[in-house]
Amino acid sequence: MQHSARGQSRVSASRRCAGELPGNSVRSASTKEWKRKIGLWLVVAWVAVVLGATSPAGADYAGPVHSDEQIKQLMDYRGPRTNPVLLRVWQTEFLGERFNRAIAVSEGGGYRVNWGRGKLEDATTDALRNCRDRTGSDCSLYAANMQLTYPGLEYKLPELNVQFGDFSFNNQYFFYGPRRAKGVLVWSHGTLNINGGCDDQRGAAAWAFVTRFNLAGWDVLRFDRDPCFDTTPRAFAQMGNSLPQLRDAGYQKIVLAGQSRGAWHSIQALEIPEISLYISAVIAISPASHGTRAKYVMSQGSEDWKYMIDHLNVPQTPVAIFMFSHDDYIPDAATRADYARTILSQRGQKLILVYEDDDEIVRNSEGYYGGHAAARSPKFTRKYSDCLIRFASDGNKTGPCN
Repeated sequence: MQHSARGQSRVSASRRCAGELPGNSVRSASTKEWKRKIGLWLVVAWVAVVLGATSPAGADYAGPVHSDEQIKQLMDYRGPRTNPVLLRVWQTEFLGERFNRAIAVSEGGGYRVNWGRGKLEDATTDALRNCRDRTGSDCSLYAANMQLTYPGLEYKLPELNVQFGDFSFNNQYFFYGPRRAKGVLVWSHGTLNINGGCDDQRGAAAWAFVTRFNLAGWDVLRFDRDPCFDTTPRAFAQMGNSLPQLRDAGYQKIVLAGQSRGAWHSIQALEIPEISLYISAVIAISPASHGTRAKYVMSQGSEDWKYMIDHLNVPQTPVAIFMFSHDDYIPDAATRADYARTILSQRGQKLILVYEDDDEIVRNSEGYYGGHAAARSPKFTRKYSDCLIRFASDGNKTGPCN
């Protein structure tokens, strides 16, 4: 393969964000310069670890966790008129969904759930209104986010302050701790940067399949980056500082997962030996690191993707990649998916590679196509969550999730 030719002509993705206009990007002089910058950032990262720039977690982790009793207190449904359907809804459509979420119930066992809203107030208001409309009777708010609110059952899961370098716990999940968790999933959000305006996704709820990992016994941490300085070298430096702390704390399985730019970072981290040795698996949703202008996306953007895949040579590390039709940021998603499937399969990569074009997944709730964010679809959650949890746990699954 003509790696050198691609390396000389490619535009660095390190300063591009999904949505950033090409005219505002800084082009690398060469692949050599790009790698040099990464090396410098890694040196800074490792020095930071050695000097204790952040407090590394010890092998005998003694930080805060949620106890079994605290988790059970929230997970066990104890509301009025319990029935099998309501119990299933409680587990999947409330506890198994993303913030902001709320569930309202009636005395007769009716219910309504609302989730994925920008504000918790909107979720609670809609859940109550829809429950009353559906049941024709009065409803009470049973729970919102990580808190029970039903009269007489009030309980709030304690909030914890947990930090491993640049990876943080944000109290949207249960935290089991390294000794009890099956592993840890580090979620990296996407980034939008247009004409100098930075869309801050730090703290924004991850897709629901991440919540399902948490319910299955995995800890979830966030890799929140400053959207105005979300370069690949900076992200690698932060990973180099933080991943050893997870291993030192006692986590045996460390999964990097992300969407858009966060997914791109997660895949590309496997190319850095000092980082990849800590990674047990990668889950990449709509990986992209460029804008939407067709000229860039369909030419240099595609070359950046091929270059990254060509240099990905860690077949022992399970990798799951999902791309979707109607993705404004990856209009050639099917072609990119085919390329990655061909190259990585030839190397014996432990791989899930899915190009999803199901309308029920790629259309949003208003009926418009939104392929770049399609993994937030309830059908995606139902179809792929269990498969991804098994894949991250044992890495034996190859091919599409069935």
